[in-house]
Amino acid sequence: MKNTHGILIQQKDNVQAGLLVEKKKTERYTVPEELQQQFDENPAFQAAFEVLTPGRQRNA
Repeated sequence: MKNTHGILIQQKDNVQAGLLVEKKKTERYTVPEELQQQFDENPAFQAAFEVLTPGRQRNA
């Protein structure tokens, strides 16, 4: 298990120093070939996938 207290201290220090993590836009991710093939074969699958939040899309 990670030291959560240490992580919180580090995060606080990073915020105070003005350090930020640049988040990727979901459009910048490439769609794997296998997933694109499923989208092409089944439009309902693509519609259901696009309704998912970006985090759930990444973990799907």
